[in-house]
Amino acid sequence: RIGKSEEYVSHRMQLLRLPATVKGHVTTNNLSVSQALELVGEPDKGDLADDIIQNKLTVRQIRQLKSTMRDASQKKTTSKRSQITNRGILTLKITLSRIDDLIESAHTADPEEKADLIAFLMDLRLRVHSMIDEVICFEKTHRKP
Repeated sequence: RIGKSEEYVSHRMQLLRLPATVKGHVTTNNLSVSQALELVGEPDKGDLADDIIQNKLTVRQIRQLKSTMRDASQKKTTSKRSQITNRGILTLKITLSRIDDLIESAHTADPEEKADLIAFLMDLRLRVHSMIDEVICFEKTHRKP
């Protein structure tokens, strides 16, 4: 009747289950509908929404974050150190994603600046990868049996 698919209507109805603060973020365009839909069914919707807005997370990054949080909650015996290192790895992966976006943007720069800019960003990317490796090694060497 309204010219929208059942899926569209269903998704919009799911948004009604979100807390008023999160709905307010959608109304003010601080959160997209897609981002808000990722919050449906999550226990800490308000805190997660604030993280999404503050860090300008994409839907893919939100899903990674939710997956990491789910894994962490399933491992009740996970040490605080493991939780922190897991969050550190996630943060570095988000950084990699943002650097990739910058590299993509650098391809439209002036040809004279393009090569230097891309080389600089690729070096940053390599350093972030090294940092991820260091965090993983730290976690492995300090993991309790």
